[in-house]
Amino acid sequence: MTLYTIEELREQVLQYLLERHFKMKESGVEFYFHLETGVGSKALIEKNQEIVITFWMNQISDSLLRHLYPRENTDTPIGYWLNLSVNINGEVIFWSPDFLPANLLKRLQEQLKLELIPSQKRWQKNYSKDKLKPFWERIDFFLKHDFGLIQEVLNGSKYFEVETQTDLANFIKSINLLSFESMLTNSLLERNNNALLKRSDNWGAHKTARLLSFEFWNFKGIRHLHINNIATSTKWIFLTGENGFGKTSILQALALGLIGPESLAKNEIGENWLLTTESVDENGAASTNIIYGAQAYKTYTPNKKVAAYGSSRLQIAGNTEPLKLNDQATLHIFDKERLLLNIENELIRAKSYRKDQFGHIIEIIKKIIPDIEAIEIRTTGSYEEVLYYEKDKDGSSYSPVNFNQLAAGFRNLIGFVGDMYLRLNSSQPKPVAPEHLQGIVIIDEIELHLHPKYQKMLPMKLSEIFPNIQFIASTHSPIPLLGAPKESIILTVNRTPETGVTIEKIDIDLSKLLPNAILTSPVFGFEEILPSAIQDSAELETEDSYEASKETQALKAKLKVLKSKMASN
Repeated sequence: MTLYTIEELREQVLQYLLERHFKMKESGVEFYFHLETGVGSKALIEKNQEIVITFWMNQISDSLLRHLYPRENTDTPIGYWLNLSVNINGEVIFWSPDFLPANLLKRLQEQLKLELIPSQKRWQKNYSKDKLKPFWERIDFFLKHDFGLIQEVLNGSKYFEVETQTDLANFIKSINLLSFESMLTNSLLERNNNALLKRSDNWGAHKTARLLSFEFWNFKGIRHLHINNIATSTKWIFLTGENGFGKTSILQALALGLIGPESLAKNEIGENWLLTTESVDENGAASTNIIYGAQAYKTYTPNKKVAAYGSSRLQIAGNTEPLKLNDQATLHIFDKERLLLNIENELIRAKSYRKDQFGHIIEIIKKIIPDIEAIEIRTTGSYEEVLYYEKDKDGSSYSPVNFNQLAAGFRNLIGFVGDMYLRLNSSQPKPVAPEHLQGIVIIDEIELHLHPKYQKMLPMKLSEIFPNIQFIASTHSPIPLLGAPKESIILTVNRTPETGVTIEKIDIDLSKLLPNAILTSPVFGFEEILPSAIQDSAELETEDSYEASKETQALKAKLKVLKSKMASN
C-alpha cells in the first residue's frame, strides 16, 4: 500500500524544502535546491513514482559532458549527478550514476558507504531502513549527517583535466540563486496550471476580474497557507479572526501578490518570503503572479485594476493633480499615514469638464450614504467647496457641512470609495460608469467607524453600485456578514506559536443565520454570548427582536400582578 499519490508527495516535499529554505535564509545560510518540475521529466517521474531532488548541478556544458561521458539510455538528468529520490512509499535514497568520474565516485563511496545497484546503473545509499519514520525525518537525517560530507568532497577534490587543458576542477557546484528561482517559478506555474485545468467552474467564460487562489510562505507570521478553487462567481471574501491573528498580514500579502512591491522599499516588507496569486481578468484569461523576496518574475504582471485599503481611512489628500496612473495602490494598506486620493477635487473638475463623471460621483456618494440627500459645490470668489446636505429619518434636511464636519463613518466611506473609483477608473481608456468598472478591492476592517445599520448595508451597496468588482475584506463584526450576497465565502484566520498564521474556509450559509448564530459559529467562535451583567440566566430574553422582547416583558409584568393578587386573596 502506497502512502502518497505522486502529486501529494511532490507537494509535501516542496513545502518541506521551502520551509527549510526560509529558516536557513533567516540565519544567514543559503539553502537552494532543484526539484523536478515535471517539465521534460514527467514521463520519468510517472515511471519511477518518485520525486527527484538535488542540491548540486554540473557547471559545464551538456555538449562537453556528452563528449566526455557518452551515454545510452539513462534516466539521469544531464545537469544533475548527485540526487535524492523520495518515492510514493516514503523511501529516501541518495544516488549517483555509475559513470561519475572515478576519483569523485571513490571519495563519495568512502564517505557515504554507497552501494552499487547494477540493474539501475547507479550507486546509492538508502535512508529508509526505519520504516516508521516519515520521509521528512529521513531527509533531515541526510541533511544533518551526509550533506556536509558530500560538500567537503566537492570542495576538496580536483576530478580531472581533459586533453585541451580545460580545467574542470570542482565542476559540480551547489545550486545557485538564479537556478533556484527559475525552478521555483516553473514548478509553481506548472502546478497552478494543472489545478486550473481541473477546476469544475467555467472560469474562462467569466467576464469580470476575480481572485482564483493564493498561497503565501514566510510572510509576517505566515509560515505557509494556501486557499484555492475560489469560484469565479465569488463577489465577497470575508476574513474573520481575533486581533493579532494575522488578518492584516494576509490582506497585505494579497495586495503585494496582485499589485506588486514596486512602490514599497524592501526594508518595509523584507525580502525573505514567497507569494503566489492566481486571478482571471475580464477577458477570461487566467494569470499567476509569483513574487519571491520582493522580486517579480517574468510571469508577473502588475494588476492595475486593484486597490487596497488599511484600517485608517479618514484623511484625504489636499489639492492634487488628476490621477494619471494607478500607482502606489499598495501603499495605503501598509502605511497608516497614507492619504487617500481627493474625490472632491475630481468632483469639482468633473462639474466643468466631464458632466457624466460628475453625475456618477454624486450618485455613488448618495447611494453609499443614504443619509446624504444632496451634494452642492459652492463657489466663493476663486474658492470652490463641496457641501453635503444630510437628512433625518423624516426626510428633513440639516444645514450643509463640509467634508471635515461629517461623521467619521461618512468620511471613511467617501474617502475610500472615492479613492477606489478614481484608481479603477484610471485603468480604463476613459472614465466609465461605476457598473462597468472591473477590479479587486481589498479593505481592512470594513466595519470601521460605522453604525451597525451601515455595517450591514455596506456590502449590499458596494455590490449594487460596483457589480463587476470583487471585494476582499476583514471584519471583527458579524453585522457585515448579514449584508453579504450569496456569492460570498468566509475565511477564518487563526494563529498559534507552533503553526504561525493559518486560514480555514468556513462552509456556512450566511443567509440562514442571525447574529447570535454567526457569533457562536466557527466564523467568530464565541463560546458564551450572555450579557456579563446578567445574574440569572432564567431572566434572559431569547426573542429574535427587541419589540418581541418588550411584549414578553409586558406579559411577564401582568403575570406578576395577577400572581400577587391571587396570593393576597
